[in-house]
Amino acid sequence: MKIKTKLILGIGLLFSLIILLALFSINQINLLSSASENIIKDNKETIGYSRNMLKALSEIKNNNEAINTFEINLIKQKENITEIGENELRDKLSFNYNLLKKKQQMKLLLPICK
Repeated sequence: MKIKTKLILGIGLLFSLIILLALFSINQINLLSSASENIIKDNKETIGYSRNMLKALSEIKNNNEAINTFEINLIKQKENITEIGENELRDKLSFNYNLLKKKQQMKLLLPICK
């Protein structure tokens, strides 16, 4: 085989490997992009639920429906776990919510007992 033929084959092989690597890289970037979009979407939902729960907590003394609003958003948040450690925070929030709910029920029963 002539040197010219060997060079053409070697360069052709390297060029084809570069093209193959580029196609693989594009595919991987597209996969990461779609995964990132899903994570961002879920995190935006979490922020929305948290905002609604915080708003409900601030209105709890004036609005009787605030507890129901908080509970609805808490249930939605329980189904939308996206980050590491979010389960533990959700469990703490649920525990504290149950304490608040019991306290509210006690306040409602207190005038009846007097």
